[in-house]
Amino acid sequence: RDDGEFVFADIYPFACGVFDYAGSGVVHMTGGVAALIAAYILGPRIGRFGEEPSPMPGHNLAMATLGTLILWFGWYGFNCGSTLAFDGTNASKVAVTTSLAPAAACLTSIIYQKMRTGKYDLPGALNAILGGLVSITAGCSVVEDWSAIPIGVIGALVYHKAADLLVKYEIDDPIGASPVHGACGVWGVISVGIFGSSRYVSVAYSCPNNPPTDANFTQYWEPLPGFQLAIQLILVLVIILWVTAVFTPFVFILKKLGQLRVSEEAELAGLDASEHFAGEKVDKN
Repeated sequence: RDDGEFVFADIYPFACGVFDYAGSGVVHMTGGVAALIAAYILGPRIGRFGEEPSPMPGHNLAMATLGTLILWFGWYGFNCGSTLAFDGTNASKVAVTTSLAPAAACLTSIIYQKMRTGKYDLPGALNAILGGLVSITAGCSVVEDWSAIPIGVIGALVYHKAADLLVKYEIDDPIGASPVHGACGVWGVISVGIFGSSRYVSVAYSCPNNPPTDANFTQYWEPLPGFQLAIQLILVLVIILWVTAVFTPFVFILKKLGQLRVSEEAELAGLDASEHFAGEKVDKN
């Protein structure tokens, strides 16, 4: 559940269950997989793909940047709020990891895109920030502070590679919802099995079978037992299967009913004009 408690608690008799503290899997991955299914069934926008992909960037990067920063700020409520109590030790740790991962992801994206294209890619950096936030959401309470940095770095690369795959297979996801929430959600869930530290489990979870902990913090890292990674992978598989089974028929029904896409005329005019009346004269009366 997305409330700081462990998901599928009895899935393994010697474990605490799946660690997905604030919902990299049950929230973000669920939405990301649904977005991928919808984008595939809906099909690309008119003119998006041909002999060469035709980029269709957003038209207001200032507003996109503002929106990303608002989301980042809101993520402290999302992640820290999953403590469900004024818990200084746990909430403060969550705040630190929730700061480090997106910052690392942003810098990684800027450097990666500059090396790859020779240009600074602001939209890519903004989505990488969100990818870093999604990546740390599962493990924000149980990874070491330093671990949030490689989690964010890998999250940025996962986002960019997933976005490239969509273009390769001509799946049009205009805002990158499936790479950010789906692919980075998968990485976030898996990262707990790789970077999770046993000594934080008892602080973040009321788990009856906590692994032994280094209470005096004599080590830089106290990895979770190896089977935890397998448990995390089970969650990834379950979410993919569940969302596919439940959401795919729903999207097909909407498509058959003609409720999934605007008309060609409205699409070519742009939804700002066809749906929101942008450019219309304002009646001052």
